[in-house]
Parts: sequence; C-alpha cells; structure tokens
Amino acid sequence: MICSSAASPDTPILVFDLMDTVVVDPFFTELPRLFGARLAALHKTRDPTAWPAFERGELDEEGFLARLYPQGCPAEAPTPVELRDAIIGSYRFVEGMPELLGELRHEGHALWALSNYPVWIEHARAQLGLDALFDGMLASYQLQARKPEHQAYQRAAARIQGEERVVTSPAQFCSKSTSTPSKPSRVLSCRAGFIAGDMSHTGGTGGTANVLRQRERPAALRPATGGMCGDAPKPAPLLLIDDRERNCSGARDAGWQALRFEGCVELREALCGYGFLSTP
Repeated sequence: MICSSAASPDTPILVFDLMDTVVVDPFFTELPRLFGARLAALHKTRDPTAWPAFERGELDEEGFLARLYPQGCPAEAPTPVELRDAIIGSYRFVEGMPELLGELRHEGHALWALSNYPVWIEHARAQLGLDALFDGMLASYQLQARKPEHQAYQRAAARIQGEERVVTSPAQFCSKSTSTPSKPSRVLSCRAGFIAGDMSHTGGTGGTANVLRQRERPAALRPATGGMCGDAPKPAPLLLIDDRERNCSGARDAGWQALRFEGCVELREALCGYGFLSTP
C-alpha cells in the first residue's frame, strides 16, 4: 500500500480518546481479575451517579469515595480505597498504540487526547509518560462535560484550536496536573503560509467496516479550505478517534470529524489510507 503524508496546516488535528483507545481501561480488565464475584456487590449497591459526577469534576476524590456506597460499603464488596488503588495502579497501553502515536508525531501531526475521566487521569499520564505522545490532554473533569455531550466538544475545540490557532499544553487548564515540560509543538498557520518554528510549551469493538481503502478520501476528511495569507487563519479541523460510536456521533454533531477505533491495526490502515502516515 502506497500512502502519502498529509501533515499540512489544513490537516485535521488528531484527537484521541484514551480509555480503551490508547490506554486499557482497568475497570473492565483489572477489577474483574482482582475482585471476581465481589464486584456483584459493588454493582448492586453503588450509587450509579457517583462516577459520572466524578468524571465531570463535580466531585473530588474524597467526595467520590464517600458517595460510592450510599448505605455504606457491604462486607462482601471491595472498599472504595481498594477500588481506587486497583484502578490507578493498573494503567497500561493498548497494544501497538505508543508506536503508532510515535509515528504520527514523526510525520508532524498535532496530537491531542480527550477523555471522559476524573482527576485519576493524572496517574495514567505520569505512569505512562503520555506527555511524550501528545501535544496536550483534556479530560472531562477539567471541561465539566462528558462525551457525547455537546459542551464537551465545544469546550475542547475552544482550548485545542485557540484564538491564536496554536496547539498548546493543557497545563494552564489543569489545576492538578502532574505533567512535566514536554517537547515543542507547532503553530497552525494559513494554507498558503507555513508551519512556524517550534515554540516551547508544554470501549468498543467491531468489524472493519470503518477501515478505508486507499485513495478513498471522502469529503468528511478532506482538508478544509484555508484562507489567503493576510486573512485570519481558519482553525484546523478536529478528528476524534474513539472506541465508542456514540462519542463519534456526538463529535460529528458538533462539527468534528470522527473515526471509530476498532483496533490498532485497523486504525493504522485507515490513517494510512487517509494520508496521515507515509508508510503502512
């Protein structure tokens, strides 16, 4: 398969979901392994509104742990602290994704992460070195909105694109960031212009129906027409890559482009077919 790189000012900024797209979600893998039948008591007695509120930043960690079991923790259920420690100690990459992200960075693409996750995302960020892979990270606890809520995409777009059309770090948006200064990123300029010099800053599965054949570049993923130099530059389009179709649908409704993540191999083929990668 012959592919060509598409790293230009009009190329979409790639915005990756994290859980079960880049990082394996411990809730669906590690908790069953660690707690087995004890999880039945968790699901039966937990407050189902606690986790979404934690993800939106409406609850801090202490508030979430206190609210998890409204009637108190049953003796047969894992304690809130056990759950927390199991989750934040079990982050690992989806196989092949660090290498794929590294190749996309090498091609010069702007990469961001947008995750429905509480402040615990900072543990994954530090443990896996996510700042080395992304130009910036945003989580629902910062945006106070969860995908597929329209506000999540709207607020994320405002922060990613920015009035200056500069890809920046999330440090200024995150009160509890554990990030360290990362590599330089790029300034998005107008179509006839250039990419300016570096500036220092900081789950679902399915078939292969969304894998795109070579040279089938539908209008939904064609670069947007940029303005002439001297005009106010148009913001680069945003492309969400997410394992949940409802999140992809929400992104499209908000004016984004979207690809359903169905595995690293399938995603690589799709990105190559669209011209994001120069080699298969």
